Amino acid sequence: MTAAFERLSSALKDIQARRFRSITYTEDGTVIIVDAETGKSASGRNINHAQENLGRAA
Repeated sequence: MTAAFERLSSALKDIQARRFRSITYTEDGTVIIVDAETGKSASGRNINHAQENLGRAA
């Protein structure tokens, strides 16, 4: 499987687990996530970086 498919698959699993309201991958590779409980958003260069930034914003 390709790396893009792996990222998409992981993102869909997180959404199914209701951790995030949305996960957006931009053309430049930035990831934007919105927390399902708080509605706060964060971005990063990958999903892990975005989650770290979301933790700092909480």
